[in-house]
Amino acid sequence: MAGTTKTTAKKATKTATKKAAAGKSVTGAAKKPAAKKPAAKKPAAKKAAVKKAAVKKAPAKATSMITTTYFEVDGDQVRIDDIYTKVVEAYKNAGHRIGNVKTLDMYYNLSERRCYYVVNGKSDGSFVEF
Repeated sequence: MAGTTKTTAKKATKTATKKAAAGKSVTGAAKKPAAKKPAAKKPAAKKAAVKKAAVKKAPAKATSMITTTYFEVDGDQVRIDDIYTKVVEAYKNAGHRIGNVKTLDMYYNLSERRCYYVVNGKSDGSFVEF
C-alpha cells in the first residue's frame, strides 16, 4: 500500500497543479472573478495616443510691432505717417492714380519744413509743406 499512496499523492499534485494553472481552486472554495486582462487596456491606450497626436495645436501667431517715427525740430513734431499721407493726397489731387506708383521717394527738408517727393524716378519739383 505504500506504493499506492505515493502514486495517489503524485496524481493529486498533478491535478492540483493543473487546476491552479486553469484558475480553479484546489480546495473547492467559491471561484473568484477572473482578473481583467491587461492586454485589453493597451489597445485603448494606443487609440488615445493616436487621437492626441492628431490634435496638434497651431503655432502661436507672431504679433507685429507697431512703430511710430517722428521728426522733431524746434519743439515741433511731425510724424512720418502724416508726411506720407499728405504726399499721397497731393499726388492724387494733381490728377494721378496711386495704382500706377511703383516707387515713391520722399525727402524732408527740416529748414524749409517741406517734403519733396519723386514718383517712379521722375521729379517735377513737387512738395508738401508742414
